[in-house]
Amino acid sequence: STASLEGVVGSPLPSDPSSSSTLCLDSSEFLGVCREALGRGVVVCFEALGLSMRPALKPGDVLCAEPLAGCVPEVGEIVLFENAVGRPVVHRVVGRRRGRSGWLLITS
Repeated sequence: STASLEGVVGSPLPSDPSSSSTLCLDSSEFLGVCREALGRGVVVCFEALGLSMRPALKPGDVLCAEPLAGCVPEVGEIVLFENAVGRPVVHRVVGRRRGRSGWLLITS
């Protein structure tokens, strides 16, 4: 799949709900918060919900997305992005190539 980039996701952290406050957002609100925070250079941490990245990531894992800061993610890195229908997605980069308007990342 391909889409606009938001941030690079680091290794999952152990989930500990008592260590931070929780904010529940729908997809649109979450993407807005991510755009704002990552655009200001702030790391965004969130809880993984889906099953598509198993076994590397499990529901409940806490992920932290770092701003790209002009860097292009490497093959093997995990990225947070908005897909074509406006939903947040976390996937691994499996390929990349230059397009007319910049880099095109292929994710799985």
